[in-house]
Amino acid sequence: MNKVQNSLMRLSTSKFHKRLSAAAACTALALTLAACSSDSDEGTGEDSEAESLAEDLDDAVPTEDGDDEDGDAEDSDDESDEDSEESDEDSDDDEPLVTPTKNVSAGTVAPGASATANAKKSAVVKYKQSDSFAVVADFECKKCKGDVSIRQRGSDHPLGSGKDSLSGRYLLDVEEGSDKEQSLIVDADGSWDLKLFSWNDLAVESGKQEGKGSNVLYIGDDTSKVKVSYKPPKKGGEIDVNIISAVQEDDGVPKTVTVSGTKKLSETKKIKLPGIIEIKGKGSWTVDPIE
Repeated sequence: MNKVQNSLMRLSTSKFHKRLSAAAACTALALTLAACSSDSDEGTGEDSEAESLAEDLDDAVPTEDGDDEDGDAEDSDDESDEDSEESDEDSDDDEPLVTPTKNVSAGTVAPGASATANAKKSAVVKYKQSDSFAVVADFECKKCKGDVSIRQRGSDHPLGSGKDSLSGRYLLDVEEGSDKEQSLIVDADGSWDLKLFSWNDLAVESGKQEGKGSNVLYIGDDTSKVKVSYKPPKKGGEIDVNIISAVQEDDGVPKTVTVSGTKKLSETKKIKLPGIIEIKGKGSWTVDPIE
């Protein structure tokens, strides 16, 4: 494992996530980078660049005006082909949020060890962390009835929501300390499965990536640009993509660029990888690291 990858896997982000959320609200971006904070002296010299970035990520905020190459969004394709199983509708945000009475324990998330939970109805999922790191949640409910969503306790905004089905991967914010019990709320009528694991255990991806819906990727390629393409589902949708470099700084903090939209788009951002890419939304997307 190289030095940059090592540094990225140790990143702590609680301050970063709070600042990211504030910036996202101002720019209508629903970005959810998770976190736990760690303050240390900034490293010096070329050999300590990756460790310095890990420390500085606490102060990172997304920049709206990342350098574009072909950032003009294309018109929406009315005949967009989308898998009918994709969740196309959001839950009604006007309905009051109700906390389920059923509690499910997922156990403890640790490096190399995931925690799991499942049920057939709405429930509060409780879990703990063995240390300070961002947690990734894999959620799936293929045959739910009606509205389905997953959210963190205390939040009015779901990590993901859909109609009759929902699947996705999400980064979770650490609400309290890593030694405190965390919780997620699943609102669903149907069998669902949830897996929680440390982002230290994300697979190292390389080259062009394609998918649908929300995801979290660690791209290990050494490149200088990222091309993001998006195709919304037939009934409409939106996407928010947050790209954080582990090897490039902007005003003393790791450079961050964002791509978002509700119509078909193709944008290229100048940003050096390796880094983390978080994708949140509905529809088909491609992420392509290029030289």
